Amino acid sequence: MAAVLGPRPHPDLVKTVPHVAFEVDDLAAALEGHHVIIEPNSPSPGVTVAFIEVSGAPVELMQIDHEARPDR
Repeated sequence: MAAVLGPRPHPDLVKTVPHVAFEVDDLAAALEGHHVIIEPNSPSPGVTVAFIEVSGAPVELMQIDHEARPDR
């Protein structure tokens, strides 16, 4: 029987250090060369986010599909 995996817990860095967020046009390209601490995921339809670590701080990068999310 295969184990059912839930969402991974957030790293302590994300829980304890405030972060900034930036919208990017190409999330995959924006992640290149960075230390990814939360892999790309979709918290809501039309939105994909990931977190990287920059100089010891978490940074959220988000790609928004504006056709799927006309409200954003």
